[in-house]
Amino acid sequence: MSTITQLPTIPDITLTAAGSDRQLALARIGIPTVLTFHDQNTALVVSQINEAVRNAYPLASSVVTASVVDLHTVPKLFRSVAKREMKKIYVASAEHLPATLNPEDYILILPDWDGAAHKAMDINDTSKNAAIVVLNGSGQVVGISQDDNLPESALALLKQIG
Repeated sequence: MSTITQLPTIPDITLTAAGSDRQLALARIGIPTVLTFHDQNTALVVSQINEAVRNAYPLASSVVTASVVDLHTVPKLFRSVAKREMKKIYVASAEHLPATLNPEDYILILPDWDGAAHKAMDINDTSKNAAIVVLNGSGQVVGISQDDNLPESALALLKQIG
């Protein structure tokens, strides 16, 4: 696992989830969290990470998974189109959840319109490789990885939390 050794502080940024409009303050989630930073080119890995995490930690009350989408290159004129597409993904994903689960807890697509969250975490290019940031329950960064096996890296970093 290739991890970044100098760990930044999670920024005091609140992002609004596409589809549910849930507000998520990155520094104050309150439970272990896996944030996947990506763009449209690397979005496929998000489902792989979520599947691995949910197999090990089935309940969103024990570990949050969220997708932080780098959209800083999307012109303001086209943001409504991007929002509609993300809402479609949210709705389609929600249809695959058991009826007993709240989609707002399990499907967190967080548009990073200005790239502020990516910049704060020093994650620059996610067009070829997505990155993960794992937080403990206090909102401290446990680890960051942008390697080729992010599902495995996410689980290894979650194990460090205990």
